[in-house]
Amino acid sequence: MKINYKQPYWMKFKWEIEEHPDDQYVTQYNKKLNDAFDEFFYNDEFTIHIDFRIEEDFVLDEHFMLFGKPSKNIGLVYNKINNHLFFIYRIKGQNNQSITIPLLSDELENGISVTITRNKNKFIIYKNLEEVGSQEFEGNLCEKYRDTALYLGCSSDSFDNSPENKWYGEMDIRMFFILENISDIQSVKEYVNTETFKFPTYSTYTNLLCYYDFNISNNLGIIYDESSNKNFLELIK
Repeated sequence: MKINYKQPYWMKFKWEIEEHPDDQYVTQYNKKLNDAFDEFFYNDEFTIHIDFRIEEDFVLDEHFMLFGKPSKNIGLVYNKINNHLFFIYRIKGQNNQSITIPLLSDELENGISVTITRNKNKFIIYKNLEEVGSQEFEGNLCEKYRDTALYLGCSSDSFDNSPENKWYGEMDIRMFFILENISDIQSVKEYVNTETFKFPTYSTYTNLLCYYDFNISNNLGIIYDESSNKNFLELIK
């Protein structure tokens, strides 16, 4: 599925879906704020996995944040001019820190996966499930943007941010998921290239905060969550 320029998605809500009566075609959707998307970054362990590709003719800002929190609190960033892919984060009282993910010249066009894990005070980065970088830090992530949404396809869609800070772009995305309180790459491999109906049999299923395979979206621009949490992904229009 292609995420279009200036049409990102966000993770902020838990959805409640009422079953529709047999004689109706409309299902009611209700949503409420989900603090899990604010809190999991600050735990000792978490994992974020994304599988995507960026073609040569895709429209990108100079910097494109594939996923992240506003004002570069944390996220995965691509600079098309320099063919530079990097993970960025900010610790309390410090400037932005970054970890480069090595790329071949045409690698993004063919598609790659990137996995970000936090294990206490260390980030470890995997490309195609192989470790390619790591970085230790002291303290914890800054809390200025703690209660903001986690965006997919930009840094922020907030009206109070200037355009140069939104970091929009296009990408063809196949998979995105988050594991809470887990930093084990073997657990990530369980969810890659596996049929979703097998997920509930895994011991880590209760740690699966959200899982999106992007095969189907409904007419409201909502991507179904294959975890047990109904943390559906919502299109920002």
